[in-house]
Amino acid sequence: HPQIAVSTVRPAIIGGPNMDNYLTRFIFGMPFIGLLDGRDPPMQLVHEDDVVAAIYEILSHDGRGPYNVGPPDHLSLSELARRTNRRAWRLPFSLAYAAAWLIWKTRLPIQEWPPGLLYFVREPWVVAPARLQRELGFRFRYGSLDTLQQIVEGIARRSRNHDGGPP
Repeated sequence: HPQIAVSTVRPAIIGGPNMDNYLTRFIFGMPFIGLLDGRDPPMQLVHEDDVVAAIYEILSHDGRGPYNVGPPDHLSLSELARRTNRRAWRLPFSLAYAAAWLIWKTRLPIQEWPPGLLYFVREPWVVAPARLQRELGFRFRYGSLDTLQQIVEGIARRSRNHDGGPP
């Protein structure tokens, strides 16, 4: 029906102080960051509040079609490692995939994501928000680095609460 607006929201990796899902645990739960086949792709983190605000704007303006939701900046995996005080190790993809596959198949409780996720980690995770900004005038409140900081603070807060510390 022509009066019904159908929109698709395509966010970058969603993060923030309240995000706790398999993807944030995958990225932040490892003691190191693997640069698969030596690749150091860009990664874009979009704040949870910006995703909510973008959806609101799309709905308020009867936006139609696809909208990429991600701030204009990004960071590399090695930069993410540096900013979270971890090492970035170059790993052969085949070795990382074999280890992830074995852990997944044996259902060891140290990995909650399928090994196929590794195919995505070695490629850029970046979207272009130009249409959202141009057509709806949307402005992001947080960049990827701001979102990274909020994720780290949220993890620290949850860790303190789990240990019985203050909120």
